[in-house]
Amino acid sequence: MQRRDLLRSSGPLVVAVLGGFGLAACREEPIRQPQRVAFGSPGLVGDRADQIERAAAELGWTTRVLAGPNPAAGPRGLIEVVNTRTGHNIVVHIGYDTDGFSIRYVSSEGLNFDGQQIHAHYNGQVEQLERQISNVAREPTGR
Repeated sequence: MQRRDLLRSSGPLVVAVLGGFGLAACREEPIRQPQRVAFGSPGLVGDRADQIERAAAELGWTTRVLAGPNPAAGPRGLIEVVNTRTGHNIVVHIGYDTDGFSIRYVSSEGLNFDGQQIHAHYNGQVEQLERQISNVAREPTGR
């Protein structure tokens, strides 16, 4: 009987712990949108596009150049980057020039974006992408 009593008394504790894990999985926080991240090393604007695309591909994101740097548009470019690996279909735009880049939210599925708050998963993915771009930008270009 002691065993049964122990199981009965620990039931609420188990429910509370499992509920806590469920709530942690649904947490939302302010959206991460890096305004300006310096590359940290000198580079050509064409190299920057390649570095962003390579970094995104290494993490499983797909890319599409929306506006490449050209004399008419100036030394800035814009790349659309999409992550469908996690089932949330995250879309961001990365604006860049020779010195740095910024990441802007475009859309997502299932991440509860309300204009300011978003599921923590999005922020984790963007932080990982930001870090990967910075790491790739530090590598020699081979030129």
